[in-house]
Amino acid sequence: MARSSAVTVKIPTQTHIKLLQLAHEDDVSMGEIITDLVNRYETERFWQGVKEDYDRLKRDPVAWQEYIDEVKEIDAAGFDDPDGLLFGDEE
Repeated sequence: MARSSAVTVKIPTQTHIKLLQLAHEDDVSMGEIITDLVNRYETERFWQGVKEDYDRLKRDPVAWQEYIDEVKEIDAAGFDDPDGLLFGDEE
């Protein structure tokens, strides 16, 4: 990993101890763990936003039906949705 400028972040002592232990156990720097956690958090927030958008869309029956119809057109064109991510439990 390329070195970059460093900053100081205040965290609780217990969190620092846990971070040190994890870094030692995994043979990585504390910065790498923090970077990984920030990236995971960012991804989690993104998918939570997607879920909230779908929930909002489902509350509008007309808009939800338009979405389902559009997805069915895509599906008819050969798009595969093995995990049910587009239709959920609706089909």
